[in-house]
Parts: sequence; C-alpha cells; structure tokens
Amino acid sequence: MSNLRVSLYREETVVRVGTIERNNTDGSIFRYLNEYADDNAAIPLSQSLPLSTDAYSEDQFRPYFEGLLAEGNAREALAAELHVRETDYLAILAQCGRDCIGDVIIEDDSDSNPQITSAKNSYEEVSNEQLFLFFRSIPDMSRENVGSRLSLAGAQSKIGLAHMPGSPMSQGWLKPRGLAASTHILKTGSIEKLVSLEFLCMRTAKKCGVKVPEVTLLDFGKPVLAVERFDRVVTIDEEGFRVERIHQEDFAQAFGMTPASKYVELPNGSIASIAQWIRSYAAKPTEDLSQFAKAVCFNYLIGNCDAHLKNISIMYRVGKRGPIRRLSPAYDLVSTSFFDRFSKELAMAVGGARDIRDVKPSSFDLLASSLGITSSYLRSIVAPIVDNAEAAIREAGSESLGPSQEFLPYLADDLQEDIAPRLRVLEEFCNL
Repeated sequence: MSNLRVSLYREETVVRVGTIERNNTDGSIFRYLNEYADDNAAIPLSQSLPLSTDAYSEDQFRPYFEGLLAEGNAREALAAELHVRETDYLAILAQCGRDCIGDVIIEDDSDSNPQITSAKNSYEEVSNEQLFLFFRSIPDMSRENVGSRLSLAGAQSKIGLAHMPGSPMSQGWLKPRGLAASTHILKTGSIEKLVSLEFLCMRTAKKCGVKVPEVTLLDFGKPVLAVERFDRVVTIDEEGFRVERIHQEDFAQAFGMTPASKYVELPNGSIASIAQWIRSYAAKPTEDLSQFAKAVCFNYLIGNCDAHLKNISIMYRVGKRGPIRRLSPAYDLVSTSFFDRFSKELAMAVGGARDIRDVKPSSFDLLASSLGITSSYLRSIVAPIVDNAEAAIREAGSESLGPSQEFLPYLADDLQEDIAPRLRVLEEFCNL
C-alpha cells in the first residue's frame, strides 16, 4: 500500500505540499512538508487542516480528502471501474486525484510516469458521438472520469471536460490528459427533467442577483447541463489556452465533517456558523455575507431543501500575508420541492424551521439574527429576488434549446406554480 503525495497546481507548476502515509503503525497520517508548513503565505489544504509540522490522524484528515470524491451511485460505479472497495477513498483518490475540485493533486507516491507528473496541458478532442456514449449510464461516465484521472465531489452523475474558448457550447469539447484541467462539469440526472429544472433555477438566480457560474443546457441523447467551473480561470495565449486552478473547499470539509454528515445541523445552527466564518475569515465579509443571505433566501424560494454543507464553498487565493478567502458563487441550485418523492426537510434550518412548509414571514426575522444582520437589511436583499423571480423563470423557459427541450416553457410554468406559496411568504416579509 503506497503513500500518496499531495500537491497543489501553481502557475503551471506542481508544488508538493505533503504526504499521506498509509503504512504508519498508528494508522494513516497526513503530514505537510516542513518547508510548506513554515511558509507564512502558504494556503492550507483546509480550514480543518491548518498549516502545521505535526501529523494529522486519519480522523482529522479524512473529511477533507474524502470530500473530494463523488458520493452514492456515482462513487459506487467509480469504485467498480477501478476494482477497489467503495469505502477505500484513498485508493480511489490515488487513481482519480489529478483533476479534483480546486487545485489539489493527489498521486500514488510510487507513480513516476513522466506523462502524469508533467504539468503540461494535454487534451484530446471529443466528438459529439463520443459524448452521446459518455452519458448513456453512470458506469460509462465513471469510466471516462477514470480515463481522465478526475475526481468530482457530489451525488449527481457528472464528468469533467474542457471547452475550447470561442467554440459553440454544442461543440469544441476536450478530454483532459495527464495533469490538464477541465473547465466545465457536465452532468445529467436519473430523474426526468432534473437537469432542465436546475438550468431554470440557475438562470433565474442570476437574474435575481445571486452570483452563479454560467450554465448551458445541451442535448447529448438526454439533457446535459454544462456548468462553467468557478475554480478554473481560462486565459488565451499564442499556444492556445491555459487553465489556472483556484483552491477551493466546501463547508463540510472546512468544518471537518465527512460527506455522510453533510446534513447535520451544526451546534449553533449551520447558517449562523457559516455567517460567523464569513465575518471572521472572508476578505470581503460584508459582500460575502450579503451573497450568502441571497443564496439562502433564493434556495427557500425555489424549494431547494438540499442546500447542505457541501453545496456552499470557500475559494482561496495566495496573498502576501496569507490566504485570501472568499465565498464561492452559488451552485447546485434546484427545486427539490418540485418532486413529491423528495423530503421537505431543509438541509439547514431557516429561522428555526426544519420543514420548508413551516417557514413563515417571521422566520426571516430569526434568519436575520442568525446571519448577524438587521431584518431591514435582509429585506433589502430579498426584495430584488421577489421582484424578479417570476419574470426570470419565464425568460429562462422561453430560451430556444432545440427539439429535446420543447417542454421547457411548460416546466417553467410548473416551477412558478411550485414557488407561489413561498413567494407570498417572502412578499409578506418584505411588506410588499
């Protein structure tokens, strides 16, 4: 059982930051390299793994590293493709850790293949016919992720690809090779119309002032949502294009919680805990707190009961005096209340209410208190959402996306009907 080397991708250079020692007599440990831990400007892998020359036990490092992996059926299919146990997250990362969320790279320490350790970009063109094959099933998608050494967190079925700048979104897709980075996440769903609904919600969020990545709805035999990665920055030069990776972690990782605990309400309340983190650590706390409040209220409006700790993230940049931390754009915004099969229990309590049907106008006064802001300030945040939501849904539903999406205007109508009771609650809170 080989050790794993842990690196960060910096300006087209792979910088080793530590090692996961798997054969330690006391169990697996993670240890930063001394020179990295002693660098005052260095970025820690996680808020839960501060820079230190001391070793971290597996109980301490597992939440961050396991949080880089897929969950549920997607992880099961990935493990089957690799012929390893689903529970052996380190074995999965050893083979699929070269294009993770953020800029971390995880490799088997015994693997010295120069094609893999090279930081040069290498891409392979992907035809639309190949894309149709990729999205046939979860095992097919897992097979492609293994081929690209890719690890994507979350429960949905997804693959990571790069997109040629300037090409139409229906073409120009590239498969990363070696240490080349993906620029987009393409995902589909086993539930009919789920990704189309997510498209509507994400487009609506943008119109309502919520910071979100660009999304495009494509057709590769089934609806596929292409999401531009906000932990990647693409620049064009004489040689083509370069992809910068930005360090990122979600709040489950930051708070030292495994993916299995992502729905656990934190002792002081999850929303209050995240708000306190923003005030304490964010480079622009006022702006980030406002964005967080917008995302919470928008998730309530659309009926997204699945906004758990892994669906909110932190982005890190290198600063002269240490890491610069910012709240990431909102992602995975989709109405779960739209589907009868899904629970109506909120992943994070809003104003003390755990069931979305129990949220009242007065709940938002309690929410404001949890956020550490006044009710009047929260009203100023909520009002643009209330004013723009219905028109934004209609506009998103009217986009011409081809024959496979002819139902989109009707889906938009159904979404408007679903949000109506929650819209009335927000209107009453805003005194509209």
